Amino acid sequence: MKSNSPPPDLILFDLNMPVMDGMQVLRNLKSDLRFRSIPIVAFTTSSDQASVDSCYELGANAFMTKPASFEKLVEMVSVIVNFWCFNVKLPRWGPHRSI
Repeated sequence: MKSNSPPPDLILFDLNMPVMDGMQVLRNLKSDLRFRSIPIVAFTTSSDQASVDSCYELGANAFMTKPASFEKLVEMVSVIVNFWCFNVKLPRWGPHRSI
């Protein structure tokens, strides 16, 4: 992200990514002051309790198991975005907020 780019309101990521695993992504995001207060939701196909625990210990705001169908995934993401972007009071920085 360019330094003059505004931070996102919400970050959704998959734990199983090809280049860097999701736990490392989460560590990097939460160690960066620009991203520390942005809500982060982890997605995975598993509901492994160790992964759940690790994500929350690293600062994830939610851990969700992906549903089997694409339609259910779209529905889940819509609920998440509506909750975090329209129903929750977030810090005063982000794309639509002043820093």
